[in-house]
Formats: sequence, C-alpha cells, structure tokens
Amino acid sequence: MNLSHSKEWHEERKKGIGGSDAAAVLGMDSFRSPLAVYYDKIGELPPNADNQHTRRGKLLEPVIAEMFTEDTGLKLRRQRFQKVHPEIDYIRVNLDRMIISVDDRGPGVLEIKAPTWRQAEKWADACPDNVYLQIQHAMIVTGWQWGYACAWIGEGDLKYYEIARNDEVIRAMLDKYSDFWMCVLHRVPPEGRISEEVLARLYPKSTPGREITIEDPVGDALRRYYAANDAVKQFEKAKKEAAEEIKLAMGDAEAGVYIGEMHNYAVTWKNQKPYYMWDTDALSKDPELVRKYKTKEVVKRPLYVKRKEVARVGQQDAAPEIEEKAQV
Repeated sequence: MNLSHSKEWHEERKKGIGGSDAAAVLGMDSFRSPLAVYYDKIGELPPNADNQHTRRGKLLEPVIAEMFTEDTGLKLRRQRFQKVHPEIDYIRVNLDRMIISVDDRGPGVLEIKAPTWRQAEKWADACPDNVYLQIQHAMIVTGWQWGYACAWIGEGDLKYYEIARNDEVIRAMLDKYSDFWMCVLHRVPPEGRISEEVLARLYPKSTPGREITIEDPVGDALRRYYAANDAVKQFEKAKKEAAEEIKLAMGDAEAGVYIGEMHNYAVTWKNQKPYYMWDTDALSKDPELVRKYKTKEVVKRPLYVKRKEVARVGQQDAAPEIEEKAQV
C-alpha cells in the first residue's frame, strides 16, 4: 500500500496500531496518552497538521539514511508501502528503511530520527524508550530479528544503536495491543487521563448559549480544582516573597553562591539581551498594515470556576464568594 502523508495515509493509520502509537498505547509516551490514540483511531480527532519538527524530519530522513550507510556500510532499501501483520491486521507499520541482509540474520529495521539538540541527552548512551518500542513494533509486523535506531542530533552528532528483537517485550506489547484494540472496536475509552492538547482538538469551540448540569464524579474534580488553584496562589505568593529577599541580597551582582549544610545553591540575576515590542497603538491606526501581516485566527477557551455556598433552610442564597480562573 503506497501512500504519502495524504488524507488517505491518515485514514489508513486509523485502521490499526502503528509504530508511532506503540509507546503511547503502552502508557510510555511523554506527549501522548492511550486516550489520545483511542480518540484518533475512532475518528474523533482531526489529523495533526505538519509543524516545523515534522517537516524537518521528513526533509532530513534521506540525508540521515545516507549518512548511516556511509558510517556502517549497511545498505538500505526504502519501503514505500504500509506493512500489515500477517495474522493480526490491526498491527501495522510504515518502515523508514529496510536494512538489506548481510548475514544469516536476514533483513533489519532502520528507524530514523532528527531530534533537536535539546534531546541530545536522551540519545547519549542508548536510544529513547519510545524509539526502542517503535523498533520492536516493526519486528512484530515483519518478523525480523534486529534493527538500528539512528538519529542526527541537531545536525551535529550522528548516533546509532543496534537493537535486537526482544520476545519478552513483544509478548507484553501484544497483550496491551489486544486490550487497547478491543476498546477501539467497542468504543470504550481506555483508562487514563486525557491531555490538554487532545481536549483542544476534540472541543476547539463552545456552542453559544449551551449550558449543561454537571454531575458526579466531576464534582470531586471541581473541588480539587478549587483547592489546587488556592494552593497555587499561596505558593506563588511565597515564591514572590522569597525572590524579593534574594534579589535584595544580590544587589547589582550577576551571580551568587550559597553553601549550605544539606544543599548548595547557585543564583544568577543578570540582564537578558534587549528585545523590542510592537507599538500596537500605532499599528491599530493602519488597518491595511494589520490585515497584511495578520496571522491565523487563534481560538481560546479559558476555564472559569465559581464557588457559591449552598443555601441552608431558612437562609437566603449566598452571593458568589470568589472567582477562580485558569486559562487553557
């Protein structure tokens, strides 16, 4: 099945668990939860638009593949179609490259990444867990026994690590996959929390005038939200007061050191590089200029929570006490 990153490609991804879903389905992805993958598979989420990181990865993939071959001598073949597990049709993979067989191990998997320098530490001694699971996933589908994870980090160091098939890990993955796909088939969300990103994609806009009655167990979430918001205010106040005391001690010094019995502290308080702000008042007087440089529409849905004492018998309704606000 030869598909580019088109609408058809995104539709095919909904028909099964792919390599990029593996860590998330297993609850080991820092950025996606099993719930996020679930809503994606049942078609409730629009496809993610390309961003600078995904575009960068696509552009650098062939370059990194060539560098890998130059370093290792291993020859590669591009796989332009989606592979489906021969017995479990909801387990699928789009390989970056196939490593052509050079010995009795047969062909291998090459997973290519283009992380920024901020992720260099994750690649220091081994590939990150999510990439390791992605390669094991590819081995589930292909039946192959080995592979490599390769990353060109911030266009600096080229890192590559050989990965062997791990049947114990694969058995655990297959068990999780089976449970997860049953959730998808029966439209039963898996357990776990849902991220702000998924909520924003599920419900980007409110319906004007629509009001609902919230019932338990969400009442407990409202109480926890209210208490947490109050605690954050207290911590922010304490943090601000401590910062003022530290700055007073620093004076015009850029750096300071505190040697304590349990911990040492290093402090910096120095000027950052100056930056310029737009004169919005002047810009507002030139509508044509505003239209010319206006960016895409940004839609926000801030969350507000009010708490009001429940009126007791013989009492009038109490007025709203405090309004708490959080913007998402």
